[in-house]
Amino acid sequence: MFVSVIHRISDPERFSEMANSATIPQDLRLPQVISAADRSTTVCLWEAPSVARVRDFLEPLTAGICVNEYAEVDPSLSMGLPAATVA
Repeated sequence: MFVSVIHRISDPERFSEMANSATIPQDLRLPQVISAADRSTTVCLWEAPSVARVRDFLEPLTAGICVNEYAEVDPSLSMGLPAATVA
């Protein structure tokens, strides 16, 4: 399944440091990252077994850096999704 995460970023420097140093677990994949020019918002597309799995991974990493909004993606209402690889 695909999960979208909207990050409302309050500390762009720490968010960038976290994003560049985080090790993504094998059961997750991050095929798309879309960042606003002012670095206040980033939208990530995750491939994962569940929304909860993405939330459980990201919340400890992003605490105090941003507020995250999670949503399961409906492929029938979406365009440009990558090929799924995570079972």
